[in-house]
Amino acid sequence: MTIRLLNFGPIKELTLDLTKNLHLLYGESSVGKSYAAYCVYLFLSKLQEPLIRIGRYTHTEDIETDKILATALNQAKRQGQSEIDVNVSNFSVHLLDTLLEAFDEVLPPLFQATFGTRLEVLNNEYSHGNFFIQISTDILDLQFSAQHDIRPFALTGFIPKIPLVASLPKDNDSSNIVIAKQRGKLVIHSQTAFSLPLRNFICQYFAKCFQDIGKQIFYLPASRLGLYRMHTSFSPIIAELATRRFDLRSPINLPSLTTPDADYIQQLAQIRVHGGISPVTDLGKRIETDVMKGTIHFEEQTKRIMFQPQNTTIWQDISQVSSMVAALAPLVLYLKYILTTPSGQEQRKTNSIFFILEEPEAHLHPTAQVKLMEILAELTKYNVRVMITSHSNYMFNKLGNMVLNGEIDENTIQTYHLVMTAEGSMDAGDMKLTKKEISDENFAEVSERLYDERMELYDKLNTAAMNEVIDEQQN
Repeated sequence: MTIRLLNFGPIKELTLDLTKNLHLLYGESSVGKSYAAYCVYLFLSKLQEPLIRIGRYTHTEDIETDKILATALNQAKRQGQSEIDVNVSNFSVHLLDTLLEAFDEVLPPLFQATFGTRLEVLNNEYSHGNFFIQISTDILDLQFSAQHDIRPFALTGFIPKIPLVASLPKDNDSSNIVIAKQRGKLVIHSQTAFSLPLRNFICQYFAKCFQDIGKQIFYLPASRLGLYRMHTSFSPIIAELATRRFDLRSPINLPSLTTPDADYIQQLAQIRVHGGISPVTDLGKRIETDVMKGTIHFEEQTKRIMFQPQNTTIWQDISQVSSMVAALAPLVLYLKYILTTPSGQEQRKTNSIFFILEEPEAHLHPTAQVKLMEILAELTKYNVRVMITSHSNYMFNKLGNMVLNGEIDENTIQTYHLVMTAEGSMDAGDMKLTKKEISDENFAEVSERLYDERMELYDKLNTAAMNEVIDEQQN
């Protein structure tokens, strides 16, 4: 499955291959890395249940649409044909309207809540083009775009990638409705009803594709530490205000949160400490031992994160520890208690996880960044797909070394280097991680510029020193 973004926020064009196990998004600030990550989070985490619900429980048929195809199918029958090509009939056009009803009530509010803004603001600010999103699978593509004259967000394209045909049931029973992939075709076996089973099939099919990528989706935002502190500070205040709400003389405006931020706070608040042991919990403990040099603990009653340095009996609130420990604490909690089950069972394929982590290198010394990259790469071995937005060349180059050493398969990794152009950012495609090539293009220009600057300074200092010697000799 891929998600293609066009004219989306600052992004001119970007295609994300979600079947990969490890994703690295690089680029300077404000090029759209978070936009891309937010979009992936929205589709994977928020659309699965609505699509399943629509596919199972929607019973409204589009009678007009069904008549179009039934008439064409009966005409083909009189000509001795048992099936017709749906792609070239008016049915596919009418089906768009039917599918639109399934998505129209779900997607616009989800996008607005996820990005915390009006949908029209998501249009490309450089090219001034309306945004376009395409979700591609092996048999179907769905296209969404902004049509602000009609609606802010709409399904505008339904594209079968294999022939879509309608066929009469073998027993000529109109109640025998089956949709299946057969002989390289997507076949609808029916005599009168087409729109409803096809719409429900499409919804359930895409829900299954999302689940195959990640049945559980988690997001650690770049502002994770500030959000935690805000949550712990505001919780008692909100509780007190709730008890005194009738005494308030003026309204109080609480800070608004995007969906990923709100979900993150909620997940922290719902942590259940358990003693389960698994490879994933062991990775969290490795961060504690090898990087943080201490232990992270979560108090379920107070919702406080505590840290105990090695070889001490002192427990410190996370607000009192180093910035490195504070930045890594949420990640450790996710590995120990959220990405694992209480029994410590490993994640199975039916319970796969997609884990998005923004700027994991924040506040970390390069040595710690390298160790963290090892752990995040190893996490993908336990059926956890990982997407990282980063500015760290240390993490990138460490992963390159792991590829060269055969510790991770290069075919499971996808790198994206977003570079700003006059019409928005695009994947330059010049940051590669293979056994034949390690392309560090994101940082090479800065390194070269610093090197050239240093050489110029050396030349300037040497020239000044030589001039001083000449002046002394002349005097």
